Amino acid sequence: MDSKIEASLAKFPRCSRRRQEADLVRQPRRGGIIVENGATRSNFLFFGGAGSGRCTTVGKRWVADILAGIQQLLAAPPKNKKDIFPGSRYYKDATPTGFSDIRQICVFPCLIVAAFALTGCETAKFYSQAARGQYEVLSRRQPCDKLIADPNTPTDLKGRLVVAAQICDFAEHDLNLPAHGDYRRYADLGRPYVVWNVSATPEFSLEAQQWWYPIIGNQGYRGYFTKDAATNSASQLAKKQLDVCVEGVEAYSTLGWFSDPLLNTFIRYGDASLAEILFHEIAHQRVFASGDTDFNEAFATTVGQEGVRRWLRSRQDEALLARYETALRRNLQFVHLVSDTRKKLEALYGDKRTASGKIKADPEKNENFPPEELRRQKEKIYAELREGYAQLKKEWGGYSGYDEWFARDLNNAKLNTVATYYDLVPSFERLLAACDGDLNEFYGTAKRLTTMTKGERRRRLEGFAPPESHIAGKSTVPADQRGE
Repeated sequence: MDSKIEASLAKFPRCSRRRQEADLVRQPRRGGIIVENGATRSNFLFFGGAGSGRCTTVGKRWVADILAGIQQLLAAPPKNKKDIFPGSRYYKDATPTGFSDIRQICVFPCLIVAAFALTGCETAKFYSQAARGQYEVLSRRQPCDKLIADPNTPTDLKGRLVVAAQICDFAEHDLNLPAHGDYRRYADLGRPYVVWNVSATPEFSLEAQQWWYPIIGNQGYRGYFTKDAATNSASQLAKKQLDVCVEGVEAYSTLGWFSDPLLNTFIRYGDASLAEILFHEIAHQRVFASGDTDFNEAFATTVGQEGVRRWLRSRQDEALLARYETALRRNLQFVHLVSDTRKKLEALYGDKRTASGKIKADPEKNENFPPEELRRQKEKIYAELREGYAQLKKEWGGYSGYDEWFARDLNNAKLNTVATYYDLVPSFERLLAACDGDLNEFYGTAKRLTTMTKGERRRRLEGFAPPESHIAGKSTVPADQRGE
């Protein structure tokens, strides 16, 4: 199977953002069972599974669930098959009855059956809801040019679709990103998030819970197309004494397997926020390291932020660019605050780092500390995090963009969601500076890194000299919470 297809099928939903009025910065998330109202960036786990054992007998209920998913995918196709998957790299000349669209339709049930055979009943149920959810996204797509020409389309939506087209043109022609036919269609899902992601850690460790994927191995989250399914999954994890976080996801990339649409979940963001989302998601198609979420998200975050800067300069919008840089500086300070907290927790828990930088729990850790004492120390560290944020707010003149994140409980899983996107961003910024801002050289170097092992890739990436822009605190993290 094509490597791009392999990558995409295991990584659908991973990207969310929540907009806050009058600001440009991406909001974090929360922890416990913590149910977030939104904020991740671009996750890919559409065909992810649990891999927690095998099922020797096939339950009738799970079989019915799988068949229902397949039936919904194949029943009552549109009269014109061009309305199903146009724009796909695998759709030859938009042929209405070509093999390509049949291949794309059938990939869902085939993978469901394969995953079912490889894992277990509960995993098969997960794949079934994923297939139905992704089909819903694809089936609701409408061509943007037709919507713009339609007098019944709301004026504000028309304006956002026009801006999105300009952003995609800039991505392709100025950033050398493979925008192609992506984001030339629009889908209104009638809900605030396209998926909800679930992540978890042990109560006394920052080691992320892993779920197995038939194609790309382990990943640290699962995505559900309904909030109820996500919270039910989180409840089961919480019963195992895990710290759990559920967060709404507002955008994701299928890595070129399908022609990704604009969604109602993010289309009405301000210009800088919308541009960063689209640059970020398209960047995943340019460089992707299988099984390395931290690398992929940091690369896309760096491209997204640099892309916004260049786009705003091309429009000579210095006022919005200044506000964007201010938002990124605040976000950088927030990320440093969370990073310092994670270091304290690592020391408390006795966690260890692998060669690739991943955190692993030590089975013999803290034998002299009873759970009650660990909980007390844990809460003390979280209290220090809140105090640090209060101090930042004073420095920011009372800016309250992160209040919602701190308003809810804090836990290990919630802190990990920040680290996934930002830990390696400074390293990518150094790489971009070492390439003198040449994006093609930057992409090529990053692409070569994907051929290495995780450990070697991380060592190479962290070896670049720091640029002054990062020392000055000019950049780092995605933009999620933006209402310009």
